[in-house]
Amino acid sequence: MRLTADPDGPGHRVAGLLARRDAAAELGTRADAGDAYAAGLQAQLLAGHGDVDAAIAALRPRLHLATDLAGLLADLLAGQGQVDEAVRVLREAVDAGESGAPWLLADFLARHGREATAERLRARGLEPGAPLP
Repeated sequence: MRLTADPDGPGHRVAGLLARRDAAAELGTRADAGDAYAAGLQAQLLAGHGDVDAAIAALRPRLHLATDLAGLLADLLAGQGQVDEAVRVLREAVDAGESGAPWLLADFLARHGREATAERLRARGLEPGAPLP
């Protein structure tokens, strides 16, 4: 499931309303029930209110819900100066066979000063378990 799937669906509308009402706990309940969109919104809401550590903690157990959550977690980690941990999170998504994860990793690497590695990754791809090019 991607976070951008069916933006007009009822789950997205409910999750969006909860976020606007500043309801991180309710979003967490929806995320616990498997709602990837709510998980992303909860993390963004927490981070937006300055609680990045809580956002990171909320995302970690929910990465299986959507590949985009790994990208969000990586960005939050990088913002905390944990770039190597962010790369590890994205690499785990690649190794788990998540579609789109190699491209998330390449984009992340490019944004964080590793353009040459990102370009090689985009050109050659990356199989689960293979070393970065």
